[in-house]
Amino acid sequence: VCKNNRRLYANDIKKRKSKTGYVSTKTIYTCENCNNCKFKASCIKGHNCKTPLEQRTKSLETSKQFNQNIQDDIYLI
Repeated sequence: VCKNNRRLYANDIKKRKSKTGYVSTKTIYTCENCNNCKFKASCIKGHNCKTPLEQRTKSLETSKQFNQNIQDDIYLI
């Protein structure tokens, strides 16, 4: 859920392999609709994009494995 209580839906999964051979899996979440959102300018990052802000929607990448590793490390502390 974004700042404006709109849902983010998982619409893609990316797999990348690093130089060392580690495969990371990231889930891409996209907002259902960012039109007329008062938080749009502060929510969407990257001001070097050629697409105007009015035409862009919120997109978020996250790795479930990375998030789990962070939680495990916090538990150990």
